[in-house]
Amino acid sequence: MGIRFSVVFPLAEERGMTATALSAWTRQTLPVDRFEVIVAADQRAPFDPELQALLRAHDRVIRDDFANLAHQFDAGVRAGRGEYLFLTESHCIPAPDCLEAMDRWLAGNARFAGACCESIPAWDNAYQLIDATTFEEGYRHFIRTDDWRKLSVHGMALQRDVYLAIGGLQYRYGRFAEMLLAAALRDAGHKLGHAPDSQVTHHYRETLQEIIDGTNEYVTSECLYRAANPGPDRIGHTYFTELTNPFSAGTSFLEGDVIATLLAGAVGRDTRAMRETLAGVGRIVARSISRRGPVVAAWLAVALGRLRCWWHRHDGHGVDRPYRKLVRLATVLSRVRFLASQLVSDPPLPDPSRRIEIAAFPEWALYGFHELEHYNGARFRWSKRVAGLRFPLLRGAYRLRLTTGGIPRSRVNLRAALNGSRIDAVVLANGDHELRIEPYHCHSREQTLVLVTEPLCPWRQGVKDYRELGLPIFTVEAVPATSGADLSRRAAA
Repeated sequence: MGIRFSVVFPLAEERGMTATALSAWTRQTLPVDRFEVIVAADQRAPFDPELQALLRAHDRVIRDDFANLAHQFDAGVRAGRGEYLFLTESHCIPAPDCLEAMDRWLAGNARFAGACCESIPAWDNAYQLIDATTFEEGYRHFIRTDDWRKLSVHGMALQRDVYLAIGGLQYRYGRFAEMLLAAALRDAGHKLGHAPDSQVTHHYRETLQEIIDGTNEYVTSECLYRAANPGPDRIGHTYFTELTNPFSAGTSFLEGDVIATLLAGAVGRDTRAMRETLAGVGRIVARSISRRGPVVAAWLAVALGRLRCWWHRHDGHGVDRPYRKLVRLATVLSRVRFLASQLVSDPPLPDPSRRIEIAAFPEWALYGFHELEHYNGARFRWSKRVAGLRFPLLRGAYRLRLTTGGIPRSRVNLRAALNGSRIDAVVLANGDHELRIEPYHCHSREQTLVLVTEPLCPWRQGVKDYRELGLPIFTVEAVPATSGADLSRRAAA
Protein backbone atom coordinates (compact mmCIF):
# COMPACT_ATOMS: atom_id res chain seq x y z
CA MET A 1 0.00 0.00 0.00
CA GLY A 2 1.29 3.45 -0.95
CA ILE A 3 1.12 6.80 0.77
CA ARG A 4 -2.49 7.75 1.50
CA PHE A 5 -2.01 11.38 2.66
CA SER A 6 0.49 14.13 1.92
CA VAL A 7 0.09 16.57 4.81
CA VAL A 8 1.09 20.04 3.61
CA PHE A 9 2.30 22.14 6.53
CA PRO A 10 3.20 25.76 5.63
CA LEU A 11 5.29 27.88 7.97
CA ALA A 12 3.06 30.97 8.06
CA GLU A 13 0.80 32.65 10.62
CA GLU A 14 2.39 30.43 13.26
CA ARG A 15 1.02 32.01 16.48
CA GLY A 16 3.54 30.14 18.61
CA MET A 17 2.02 26.75 17.80
CA THR A 18 4.35 25.46 15.07
CA ALA A 19 6.44 22.93 17.01
CA THR A 20 3.40 21.56 18.87
CA ALA A 21 1.39 21.22 15.67
CA LEU A 22 4.20 19.65 13.63
CA SER A 23 4.97 17.15 16.40
CA ALA A 24 1.29 16.15 16.52
CA TRP A 25 1.23 15.54 12.76
CA THR A 26 4.31 13.32 12.78
CA ARG A 27 2.88 11.21 15.65
CA GLN A 28 -0.46 10.31 14.10
CA THR A 29 -1.98 6.89 14.83
CA LEU A 30 -2.23 6.14 11.10
CA PRO A 31 0.60 3.73 10.12
CA VAL A 32 3.83 5.62 9.53
CA ASP A 33 4.18 4.54 5.90
CA ARG A 34 0.65 5.74 5.02
CA PHE A 35 1.34 9.46 5.29
CA GLU A 36 4.08 12.01 4.76
CA VAL A 37 4.50 15.54 6.07
CA ILE A 38 5.73 18.22 3.69
CA VAL A 39 6.84 21.46 5.34
CA ALA A 40 6.72 24.49 3.02
CA ALA A 41 9.15 27.12 4.35
CA ASP A 42 10.21 30.40 2.78
CA GLN A 43 13.91 30.25 1.94
CA ARG A 44 14.35 33.93 2.83
CA ALA A 45 14.07 32.98 6.52
CA PRO A 46 16.23 30.47 8.42
CA PHE A 47 14.72 27.06 9.13
CA ASP A 48 14.54 26.14 12.81
CA PRO A 49 16.65 23.01 13.56
CA GLU A 50 14.11 22.09 16.26
CA LEU A 51 11.49 21.63 13.55
CA GLN A 52 13.84 19.55 11.41
CA ALA A 53 14.40 17.23 14.38
CA LEU A 54 10.63 16.55 14.58
CA LEU A 55 10.44 15.19 11.04
CA ARG A 56 10.75 11.51 10.14
CA ALA A 57 13.04 10.10 7.47
CA HIS A 58 10.47 10.24 4.65
CA ASP A 59 9.09 13.69 5.54
CA ARG A 60 10.41 16.64 3.56
CA VAL A 61 11.05 20.37 3.69
CA ILE A 62 10.62 22.40 0.51
CA ARG A 63 12.13 25.91 0.32
CA ASP A 64 11.32 28.69 -2.12
CA ASP A 65 10.56 32.40 -2.35
CA PHE A 66 6.87 31.86 -1.71
CA ALA A 67 4.48 34.66 -2.65
CA ASN A 68 1.85 33.79 -0.06
CA LEU A 69 0.15 30.98 1.86
CA ALA A 70 -1.64 29.63 -1.23
CA HIS A 71 1.72 29.36 -3.00
CA GLN A 72 3.09 27.30 -0.12
CA PHE A 73 0.07 24.99 -0.23
CA ASP A 74 0.33 24.53 -3.99
CA ALA A 75 4.05 23.80 -3.93
CA GLY A 76 3.55 21.24 -1.14
CA VAL A 77 0.76 19.49 -3.02
CA ARG A 78 2.81 19.24 -6.21
CA ALA A 79 5.76 17.85 -4.28
CA GLY A 80 3.58 15.25 -2.56
CA ARG A 81 3.21 11.57 -3.41
CA GLY A 82 0.00 10.77 -1.57
CA GLU A 83 -3.33 9.74 -3.03
CA TYR A 84 -4.88 12.59 -1.05
CA LEU A 85 -3.45 15.98 -0.20
CA PHE A 86 -4.17 17.18 3.32
CA LEU A 87 -4.00 20.94 3.86
CA THR A 88 -3.61 22.43 7.33
CA GLU A 89 -2.15 25.48 9.06
CA SER A 90 0.70 25.80 11.52
CA HIS A 91 -1.63 27.03 14.29
CA CYS A 92 -3.92 23.97 14.02
CA ILE A 93 -3.28 21.08 16.42
CA PRO A 94 -4.58 17.72 15.15
CA ALA A 95 -6.10 15.04 17.34
CA PRO A 96 -3.84 11.93 17.50
CA ASP A 97 -6.22 10.01 15.23
CA CYS A 98 -7.06 12.88 12.87
CA LEU A 99 -5.69 11.17 9.75
CA GLU A 100 -6.95 7.74 10.78
CA ALA A 101 -10.48 9.11 11.22
CA MET A 102 -10.28 10.88 7.87
CA ASP A 103 -9.09 7.66 6.23
CA ARG A 104 -12.11 5.79 7.61
CA TRP A 105 -14.52 8.51 6.48
CA LEU A 106 -13.13 8.62 2.93
CA ALA A 107 -13.22 4.83 2.66
CA GLY A 108 -16.92 4.86 3.53
CA ASN A 109 -17.83 7.87 1.34
CA ALA A 110 -16.22 7.21 -2.02
CA ARG A 111 -18.58 9.55 -3.91
CA PHE A 112 -16.85 12.57 -2.36
CA ALA A 113 -13.60 14.02 -3.75
CA GLY A 114 -12.50 14.81 -0.22
CA ALA A 115 -13.66 16.18 3.11
CA CYS A 116 -13.05 18.89 5.67
CA CYS A 117 -12.17 18.17 9.27
CA GLU A 118 -14.10 19.12 12.35
CA SER A 119 -12.52 22.41 13.46
CA ILE A 120 -12.57 22.94 17.24
CA PRO A 121 -12.03 26.59 18.26
CA ALA A 122 -9.50 27.61 20.90
CA TRP A 123 -9.31 31.10 22.40
CA ASP A 124 -7.84 32.98 25.35
CA ASN A 125 -9.25 36.49 24.92
CA ALA A 126 -12.36 38.29 23.67
CA TYR A 127 -10.86 39.00 20.25
CA GLN A 128 -10.14 35.31 19.66
CA LEU A 129 -13.61 34.38 20.86
CA ILE A 130 -15.44 36.69 18.44
CA ASP A 131 -13.05 35.69 15.63
CA ALA A 132 -13.96 32.06 16.30
CA THR A 133 -17.66 32.86 16.59
CA THR A 134 -17.86 34.58 13.20
CA PHE A 135 -15.98 31.76 11.48
CA GLU A 136 -18.17 29.14 13.11
CA GLU A 137 -21.37 30.88 11.98
CA GLY A 138 -20.41 30.61 8.33
CA TYR A 139 -18.72 27.20 8.52
CA ARG A 140 -21.59 25.51 10.38
CA HIS A 141 -24.05 26.90 7.85
CA PHE A 142 -21.94 25.55 4.99
CA ILE A 143 -21.77 22.11 6.60
CA ARG A 144 -25.47 22.03 7.49
CA THR A 145 -26.61 23.03 4.00
CA ASP A 146 -23.97 21.04 2.08
CA ASP A 147 -22.67 24.33 0.66
CA TRP A 148 -19.83 24.21 -1.86
CA ARG A 149 -17.94 26.86 0.14
CA LYS A 150 -17.16 24.62 3.11
CA LEU A 151 -13.55 24.14 1.96
CA SER A 152 -11.41 24.96 5.00
CA VAL A 153 -7.63 24.93 5.27
CA HIS A 154 -7.88 24.36 9.02
CA GLY A 155 -7.82 20.75 7.88
CA MET A 156 -9.06 19.13 4.65
CA ALA A 157 -8.33 16.18 2.42
CA LEU A 158 -8.76 16.16 -1.37
CA GLN A 159 -7.82 13.69 -4.06
CA ARG A 160 -4.53 14.90 -5.47
CA ASP A 161 -5.47 13.94 -9.04
CA VAL A 162 -8.64 16.04 -8.78
CA TYR A 163 -6.66 19.00 -7.44
CA LEU A 164 -4.24 18.86 -10.35
CA ALA A 165 -7.00 18.30 -12.94
CA ILE A 166 -8.84 21.50 -12.00
CA GLY A 167 -5.66 23.56 -11.96
CA GLY A 168 -4.97 23.72 -8.23
CA LEU A 169 -4.76 26.89 -6.17
CA GLN A 170 -4.39 30.02 -8.31
CA TYR A 171 -1.96 31.44 -5.79
CA ARG A 172 -1.48 34.73 -7.65
CA TYR A 173 -4.86 35.58 -6.08
CA GLY A 174 -3.71 34.95 -2.50
CA ARG A 175 -6.38 33.91 0.02
CA PHE A 176 -9.13 34.27 -2.59
CA ALA A 177 -7.50 31.28 -4.31
CA GLU A 178 -9.19 29.05 -1.71
CA MET A 179 -12.64 30.22 -2.83
CA LEU A 180 -11.61 29.84 -6.48
CA LEU A 181 -10.57 26.25 -5.75
CA ALA A 182 -13.92 25.54 -4.08
CA ALA A 183 -15.76 27.02 -7.08
CA ALA A 184 -13.65 24.97 -9.50
CA LEU A 185 -14.54 21.79 -7.59
CA ARG A 186 -18.22 22.75 -7.77
CA ASP A 187 -18.08 23.51 -11.48
CA ALA A 188 -16.30 20.22 -12.22
CA GLY A 189 -19.03 18.29 -10.42
CA HIS A 190 -17.00 17.35 -7.34
CA LYS A 191 -18.17 17.59 -3.73
CA LEU A 192 -16.45 17.90 -0.39
CA GLY A 193 -17.88 16.18 2.66
CA HIS A 194 -17.42 16.73 6.37
CA ALA A 195 -15.59 14.16 8.51
CA PRO A 196 -16.71 14.98 12.08
CA ASP A 197 -14.40 12.49 13.79
CA SER A 198 -11.32 13.89 12.06
CA GLN A 199 -10.53 16.81 14.33
CA VAL A 200 -8.13 19.74 14.57
CA THR A 201 -8.03 22.49 17.18
CA HIS A 202 -7.72 25.90 15.55
CA HIS A 203 -6.10 28.76 17.51
CA TYR A 204 -7.60 32.07 16.46
CA ARG A 205 -6.08 35.53 15.99
CA GLU A 206 -5.13 37.26 19.24
CA THR A 207 -4.87 40.94 18.26
CA LEU A 208 -6.85 43.51 16.31
CA GLN A 209 -3.87 44.06 14.01
CA GLU A 210 -3.90 40.37 13.04
CA ILE A 211 -7.60 40.65 12.28
CA ILE A 212 -7.13 43.78 10.16
CA ASP A 213 -4.13 42.29 8.34
CA GLY A 214 -6.05 39.07 7.68
CA THR A 215 -9.03 41.01 6.33
CA ASN A 216 -6.72 42.99 4.08
CA GLU A 217 -5.20 39.78 2.71
CA TYR A 218 -8.59 38.32 1.75
CA VAL A 219 -9.99 41.56 0.31
CA THR A 220 -6.89 42.59 -1.65
CA SER A 221 -6.70 39.08 -3.10
CA GLU A 222 -10.27 39.30 -4.31
CA CYS A 223 -9.62 42.79 -5.70
CA LEU A 224 -6.79 41.36 -7.80
CA TYR A 225 -9.06 38.62 -9.11
CA ARG A 226 -11.96 40.98 -9.90
CA ALA A 227 -9.63 43.40 -11.70
CA ALA A 228 -8.25 40.56 -13.84
CA ASN A 229 -11.70 39.06 -14.46
CA PRO A 230 -14.17 41.92 -14.99
CA GLY A 231 -17.82 41.44 -15.81
CA PRO A 232 -20.54 39.35 -14.14
CA ASP A 233 -19.52 37.33 -11.09
CA ARG A 234 -18.70 33.73 -11.98
CA ILE A 235 -17.73 32.58 -8.48
CA GLY A 236 -20.81 33.17 -6.35
CA HIS A 237 -19.03 34.53 -3.29
CA THR A 238 -17.45 37.81 -2.28
CA TYR A 239 -15.71 39.26 0.76
CA PHE A 240 -16.69 42.80 -0.26
CA THR A 241 -19.14 44.50 2.07
CA GLU A 242 -19.51 47.78 0.18
CA LEU A 243 -20.24 48.29 -3.49
CA THR A 244 -19.28 51.80 -4.44
CA ASN A 245 -15.98 52.81 -6.01
CA PRO A 246 -15.26 56.32 -4.67
CA PHE A 247 -13.04 57.05 -7.69
CA SER A 248 -15.78 56.31 -10.24
CA ALA A 249 -17.40 59.21 -12.07
CA GLY A 250 -20.68 57.27 -12.14
CA THR A 251 -20.54 56.70 -8.38
CA SER A 252 -19.89 60.38 -7.73
CA PHE A 253 -22.75 61.40 -10.01
CA LEU A 254 -25.22 59.01 -8.37
CA GLU A 255 -24.17 59.95 -4.83
CA GLY A 256 -24.54 63.62 -5.72
CA ASP A 257 -28.08 62.95 -6.99
CA VAL A 258 -28.99 61.05 -3.81
CA ILE A 259 -27.61 63.76 -1.52
CA ALA A 260 -29.38 66.49 -3.51
CA THR A 261 -32.68 64.59 -3.25
CA LEU A 262 -32.28 64.23 0.52
CA LEU A 263 -31.35 67.89 0.97
CA ALA A 264 -34.39 68.99 -1.05
CA GLY A 265 -36.68 66.95 1.22
CA ALA A 266 -38.21 65.08 -1.73
CA VAL A 267 -38.42 61.92 0.39
CA GLY A 268 -39.24 63.69 3.63
CA ARG A 269 -36.93 64.66 6.43
CA ASP A 270 -35.78 62.63 9.41
CA THR A 271 -32.73 62.50 11.61
CA ARG A 272 -31.26 59.33 10.16
CA ALA A 273 -31.67 60.51 6.57
CA MET A 274 -29.92 63.76 7.47
CA ARG A 275 -27.05 61.79 9.00
CA GLU A 276 -26.73 59.98 5.69
CA THR A 277 -26.74 63.34 3.96
CA LEU A 278 -23.93 64.69 6.14
CA ALA A 279 -21.88 61.50 5.66
CA GLY A 280 -22.38 61.77 1.90
CA VAL A 281 -21.29 65.39 1.90
CA GLY A 282 -18.19 64.33 3.84
CA ARG A 283 -17.35 61.71 1.22
CA ILE A 284 -17.80 64.24 -1.58
CA VAL A 285 -15.50 66.69 0.20
CA ALA A 286 -12.91 63.93 0.79
CA ARG A 287 -12.91 63.08 -2.92
CA SER A 288 -12.54 66.73 -3.87
CA ILE A 289 -9.47 67.26 -1.66
CA SER A 290 -7.27 64.65 -3.35
CA ARG A 291 -7.32 61.12 -4.72
CA ARG A 292 -6.07 59.92 -1.33
CA GLY A 293 -8.99 61.55 0.44
CA PRO A 294 -11.24 58.43 0.45
CA VAL A 295 -8.31 56.32 1.69
CA VAL A 296 -7.68 58.70 4.59
CA ALA A 297 -11.40 58.75 5.44
CA ALA A 298 -11.54 54.92 5.42
CA TRP A 299 -8.38 54.72 7.56
CA LEU A 300 -9.87 57.09 10.13
CA ALA A 301 -13.04 54.98 10.26
CA VAL A 302 -10.94 51.87 10.95
CA ALA A 303 -8.99 53.70 13.68
CA LEU A 304 -12.26 54.64 15.38
CA GLY A 305 -13.50 51.05 15.00
CA ARG A 306 -10.33 49.77 16.67
CA LEU A 307 -10.92 52.12 19.57
CA ARG A 308 -14.46 50.77 20.05
CA CYS A 309 -13.16 47.18 20.07
CA TRP A 310 -10.37 48.08 22.51
CA TRP A 311 -12.94 49.60 24.87
CA HIS A 312 -14.76 46.21 24.98
CA ARG A 313 -11.58 44.08 24.90
CA HIS A 314 -12.45 42.24 28.14
CA ASP A 315 -16.12 41.69 27.26
CA GLY A 316 -16.75 38.71 24.99
CA HIS A 317 -20.36 39.78 24.46
CA GLY A 318 -19.87 43.54 24.26
CA VAL A 319 -17.11 43.30 21.66
CA ASP A 320 -19.36 41.43 19.22
CA ARG A 321 -20.93 44.38 17.43
CA PRO A 322 -17.79 46.62 17.38
CA TYR A 323 -15.76 43.69 16.02
CA ARG A 324 -18.15 42.99 13.16
CA LYS A 325 -18.27 46.68 12.35
CA LEU A 326 -14.46 46.82 12.38
CA VAL A 327 -14.19 43.95 9.91
CA ARG A 328 -16.57 45.71 7.54
CA LEU A 329 -14.61 48.96 7.89
CA ALA A 330 -11.32 47.14 7.33
CA THR A 331 -12.82 45.57 4.22
CA VAL A 332 -13.74 49.01 2.89
CA LEU A 333 -10.25 50.35 3.66
CA SER A 334 -8.53 47.47 1.85
CA ARG A 335 -10.72 47.85 -1.21
CA VAL A 336 -10.41 51.64 -1.34
CA ARG A 337 -6.62 51.35 -1.10
CA PHE A 338 -6.63 48.96 -4.04
CA LEU A 339 -9.04 51.05 -6.12
CA ALA A 340 -6.91 54.16 -5.56
CA SER A 341 -4.17 52.50 -7.63
CA GLN A 342 -6.45 51.52 -10.51
CA LEU A 343 -7.73 53.29 -13.59
CA VAL A 344 -11.52 53.58 -13.49
CA SER A 345 -13.73 52.68 -16.42
CA ASP A 346 -17.43 52.54 -15.64
CA PRO A 347 -19.25 49.76 -17.53
CA PRO A 348 -22.48 50.79 -19.29
CA LEU A 349 -25.93 50.35 -17.84
CA PRO A 350 -28.05 47.49 -19.20
CA ASP A 351 -30.21 48.37 -22.19
CA PRO A 352 -33.73 49.58 -21.37
CA SER A 353 -35.80 46.50 -20.64
CA ARG A 354 -39.08 45.49 -19.10
CA ARG A 355 -37.20 43.54 -16.45
CA ILE A 356 -33.65 44.03 -15.11
CA GLU A 357 -32.15 41.82 -12.42
CA ILE A 358 -30.49 43.68 -9.57
CA ALA A 359 -27.38 41.56 -10.18
CA ALA A 360 -27.11 43.07 -13.68
CA PHE A 361 -26.59 46.61 -12.41
CA PRO A 362 -22.95 47.76 -12.45
CA GLU A 363 -21.80 48.74 -9.00
CA TRP A 364 -21.47 52.43 -9.87
CA ALA A 365 -25.24 52.45 -10.52
CA LEU A 366 -26.06 51.30 -6.96
CA TYR A 367 -25.90 53.43 -3.82
CA GLY A 368 -26.72 52.12 -0.36
CA PHE A 369 -27.03 48.40 -1.16
CA HIS A 370 -25.54 45.39 0.59
CA GLU A 371 -23.68 42.57 -1.15
CA LEU A 372 -25.45 40.06 -3.40
CA GLU A 373 -27.27 37.21 -1.66
CA HIS A 374 -29.19 34.15 -2.85
CA TYR A 375 -32.75 33.13 -2.00
CA ASN A 376 -34.57 30.19 -3.63
CA GLY A 377 -31.98 30.12 -6.40
CA ALA A 378 -32.31 33.83 -7.27
CA ARG A 379 -29.93 36.70 -6.51
CA PHE A 380 -30.96 39.83 -4.65
CA ARG A 381 -29.61 42.74 -2.64
CA TRP A 382 -30.91 44.31 0.54
CA SER A 383 -31.12 48.06 0.34
CA LYS A 384 -30.01 50.15 3.29
CA ARG A 385 -32.06 52.87 4.99
CA VAL A 386 -31.21 55.20 2.09
CA ALA A 387 -30.58 53.67 -1.33
CA GLY A 388 -30.24 54.89 -4.89
CA LEU A 389 -30.45 53.29 -8.34
CA ARG A 390 -29.30 54.60 -11.69
CA PHE A 391 -31.27 52.74 -14.34
CA PRO A 392 -32.30 53.07 -18.01
CA LEU A 393 -35.89 54.03 -18.78
CA LEU A 394 -37.39 55.65 -21.85
CA ARG A 395 -39.76 58.59 -21.46
CA GLY A 396 -43.30 57.46 -20.71
CA ALA A 397 -45.78 56.40 -18.04
CA TYR A 398 -44.90 53.27 -16.05
CA ARG A 399 -45.67 51.10 -13.09
CA LEU A 400 -42.16 50.49 -11.80
CA ARG A 401 -42.20 47.27 -9.77
CA LEU A 402 -39.50 46.40 -7.24
CA THR A 403 -39.83 42.63 -6.81
CA THR A 404 -38.97 41.26 -3.37
CA GLY A 405 -38.94 37.54 -4.16
CA GLY A 406 -41.49 36.63 -1.53
CA ILE A 407 -39.19 37.58 1.38
CA PRO A 408 -41.55 38.79 4.11
CA ARG A 409 -40.99 42.41 5.13
CA SER A 410 -43.59 44.22 7.19
CA ARG A 411 -43.90 47.94 7.99
CA VAL A 412 -41.64 49.12 5.18
CA ASN A 413 -42.96 52.69 4.94
CA LEU A 414 -41.25 53.25 1.59
CA ARG A 415 -40.68 56.79 0.34
CA ALA A 416 -39.36 57.27 -3.18
CA ALA A 417 -38.22 60.01 -5.55
CA LEU A 418 -37.29 59.91 -9.24
CA ASN A 419 -34.84 62.52 -10.50
CA GLY A 420 -35.49 64.60 -7.39
CA SER A 421 -39.33 64.49 -7.53
CA ARG A 422 -41.46 62.54 -5.06
CA ILE A 423 -43.36 59.61 -6.59
CA ASP A 424 -46.15 57.50 -5.11
CA ALA A 425 -45.39 54.02 -3.79
CA VAL A 426 -47.88 51.18 -3.28
CA VAL A 427 -47.29 47.87 -1.49
CA LEU A 428 -48.83 44.88 -3.27
CA ALA A 429 -50.26 41.80 -1.57
CA ASN A 430 -47.17 39.68 -2.37
CA GLY A 431 -44.80 42.22 -0.81
CA ASP A 432 -43.65 43.79 -4.08
CA HIS A 433 -43.70 47.58 -4.39
CA GLU A 434 -44.96 49.59 -7.34
CA LEU A 435 -44.04 53.19 -8.08
CA ARG A 436 -46.08 55.41 -10.38
CA ILE A 437 -43.94 57.21 -12.95
CA GLU A 438 -45.38 59.88 -15.24
CA PRO A 439 -43.60 61.12 -18.41
CA TYR A 440 -42.61 64.43 -16.85
CA HIS A 441 -40.55 62.57 -14.23
CA CYS A 442 -38.18 61.19 -16.89
CA HIS A 443 -35.55 63.82 -17.70
CA SER A 444 -33.35 61.62 -19.89
CA ARG A 445 -32.72 57.99 -20.83
CA GLU A 446 -30.98 57.38 -17.47
CA GLN A 447 -33.03 57.87 -14.30
CA THR A 448 -32.05 58.21 -10.64
CA LEU A 449 -34.38 56.49 -8.17
CA VAL A 450 -33.95 57.23 -4.45
CA LEU A 451 -35.55 54.96 -1.83
CA VAL A 452 -35.88 55.63 1.89
CA THR A 453 -37.25 52.96 4.26
CA GLU A 454 -37.55 52.27 7.94
CA PRO A 455 -35.13 49.34 8.01
CA LEU A 456 -35.16 46.06 9.85
CA CYS A 457 -32.50 45.81 12.56
CA PRO A 458 -31.87 42.06 12.99
CA TRP A 459 -29.69 42.48 16.08
CA ARG A 460 -32.69 43.75 18.02
CA GLN A 461 -34.22 40.28 17.58
CA GLY A 462 -31.06 38.61 18.85
CA VAL A 463 -29.58 37.87 15.40
CA LYS A 464 -25.87 38.63 15.02
CA ASP A 465 -26.39 40.68 11.89
CA TYR A 466 -25.73 44.38 12.39
CA ARG A 467 -26.82 45.56 8.96
CA GLU A 468 -29.79 47.83 8.46
CA LEU A 469 -32.07 46.03 5.99
CA GLY A 470 -34.49 48.07 3.90
CA LEU A 471 -35.99 46.29 0.89
CA PRO A 472 -34.85 42.96 -0.58
CA ILE A 473 -34.77 43.75 -4.32
CA PHE A 474 -34.49 40.98 -6.91
CA THR A 475 -35.54 42.79 -10.09
CA VAL A 476 -36.70 46.16 -11.33
CA GLU A 477 -39.62 45.80 -13.74
CA ALA A 478 -41.04 48.66 -15.80
CA VAL A 479 -44.59 48.01 -17.04
CA PRO A 480 -46.09 50.67 -19.36
CA ALA A 481 -49.15 52.30 -17.77
CA THR A 482 -51.69 54.60 -19.34
CA SER A 483 -52.41 56.68 -16.25
CA GLY A 484 -52.03 56.97 -12.52
CA ALA A 485 -55.44 55.34 -12.15
CA ASP A 486 -53.96 52.16 -13.59
CA LEU A 487 -51.62 51.90 -10.62
CA SER A 488 -54.50 52.54 -8.19
CA ARG A 489 -56.61 49.77 -9.72
CA ARG A 490 -53.71 47.27 -9.42
CA ALA A 491 -53.10 48.22 -5.79
CA ALA A 492 -56.76 47.73 -4.97
CA ALA A 493 -56.70 44.32 -6.69
